[in-house]
Amino acid sequence: VRNHYFIKQVSTTDSVTAGLSTAINAELSEEYPVSVYPNPTADRLTVQFQTDSPGQIRLTSLSGQQLFMTQVNAGLVDQDIQTKSLDMAPGIYFVSFKAENGPSWTRKVMVINE
Repeated sequence: VRNHYFIKQVSTTDSVTAGLSTAINAELSEEYPVSVYPNPTADRLTVQFQTDSPGQIRLTSLSGQQLFMTQVNAGLVDQDIQTKSLDMAPGIYFVSFKAENGPSWTRKVMVINE
């Protein structure tokens, strides 16, 4: 069971109110759990997972604009993404992993103002 956040309200001053819902993540087996935290975030994200294949981690906006990309090797991945240095506006973004050979995944993250 994972906690997922959703936007309840966005004001004209760019403040975001988050709500919490709980969902079961059936995308990957528990053999390969994926952690993306903290979510929501104001300054950084940590992405942790195990992969049998090298690939790419990407951070994209809702419109598909790529904001961050890095290559990772097979094995245990522990990647920090400094969202504050990317000058990201509050909103919904996607962190994804595309494996060269093997499972790929996408997770939704929310960036908020502190």
